[in-house]
Amino acid sequence: MQANAKNDDLVASLRQSERFEVYLEALENTDVLAEIEGTGPFTIFAPTDEAFARMPRDKRDILFGPGHVAELKKLLRYHIVPGRIPKDEAGQASHVQALTQQIYIERKDGQLMANEVNVVVPAMHTSNGILYGIDEVLVPHYQNLFLPGAP
Repeated sequence: MQANAKNDDLVASLRQSERFEVYLEALENTDVLAEIEGTGPFTIFAPTDEAFARMPRDKRDILFGPGHVAELKKLLRYHIVPGRIPKDEAGQASHVQALTQQIYIERKDGQLMANEVNVVVPAMHTSNGILYGIDEVLVPHYQNLFLPGAP
């Protein structure tokens, strides 16, 4: 796969990468996939499969369980920002509005981060946006209330 191929869209890049199978499956199980297919531009901070594996199993089971499609959709949309945020501008953006609420983008010691979560897959520029891979699942503050073990 050419990581910066402009002819690929975000969904094709997610599929070709093979590092975002869980995120892609979740997008397919909600109508969020249709939101990012062929439209945009968007910047996606997509959790890797390893990020989902690190999520506590009880929280993952609830999130992906029956009856929680609305919560899953909100969580997925929290990783998607309208517009393109190139790497060189990402540390300057600070608070940006995702599709559900704001996330904080910063650069710490040269490391690009979203809500203090590391970007571990470099930017993939596509025809309809930019894809970054992150090493944790971003959970919106309001969603902590329904997940077990929340404060």
